[in-house]
Amino acid sequence: MISSRFKHELFRLLGVYDIMVVGALTTYHDHKQIREFYDEIIKKCKQIGFKAYNAHKFTDPYKHPHIKPSDVYYIDKKLVSDVRLVIAYVGSPSTGTGQELEIAADNDVPIILVYEKGKKISRMVLGNPSIINKIIFSNRKEALEKIGKAVKEHFKKKH
Repeated sequence: MISSRFKHELFRLLGVYDIMVVGALTTYHDHKQIREFYDEIIKKCKQIGFKAYNAHKFTDPYKHPHIKPSDVYYIDKKLVSDVRLVIAYVGSPSTGTGQELEIAADNDVPIILVYEKGKKISRMVLGNPSIINKIIFSNRKEALEKIGKAVKEHFKKKH
């Protein structure tokens, strides 16, 4: 169960976001660079009218090391199961991201995978039945354009 310290913050976050952006934080070789990429994805979602969230805002392993692992699990699980879409960067292996993808699948939350051209992605990840789109990119600009288009298409189908 989540610490009472974080309950208020969690309930404030639930129902606020349309999209959860997930991906490696602990294992990525350049933490600043990957956080910037996630922020760019969040900004792109906002530009097209959707609120997106990423764990590095609240449970980043480097910025928030004091948060207990059990709290991180509970918070991320609740947020992933509460959103209407997950955008997952899978270009860097991450056990946590794999768990988030499975949580999304268990809760019928659609997933858009994002990764660089030429990256080897686990067949287990690629086989997730909740995946609705795979965005394979050569540079960030291309990734963000494709993400914007895919998000718009997804939510257009939902209405």
